Amino acid sequence: SFSLSVLLSFISEITVPNLNLVLGIVVALVFIAIGILFDNALDAVKSCKEKIIEINFLEDEEYIYYIQKNSFNNIIDLERTGTKEYTTKKSGHGIGLNYVKNLKNIETKNIVINNMFITKVKVKK
Repeated sequence: SFSLSVLLSFISEITVPNLNLVLGIVVALVFIAIGILFDNALDAVKSCKEKIIEINFLEDEEYIYYIQKNSFNNIIDLERTGTKEYTTKKSGHGIGLNYVKNLKNIETKNIVINNMFITKVKVKK
């Protein structure tokens, strides 16, 4: 058991024009991806002194952006992040980020700044 603060922000109400079945499936896949990313963040902060998860949703005319930042206490090979079998978990398998990376209509980018692992997800409306 541990204490954790999560900052969640929506810059504006997110609108998706002409939601249809195909787009609905894409939206469902995005939420699965967000679940995977959040679960990874929860695992990462467990070993940190300062447990931080920050989530932002943004949008412009063409895209919806999900940006997640979390503290971590591991060495991460950013080149291998999202490839099969690469994991920083002791009992992990590396499937989650690989699944997210290979979703169609979704672009992801991982970076590390000041001991924060940052994942940016870009989804075409």
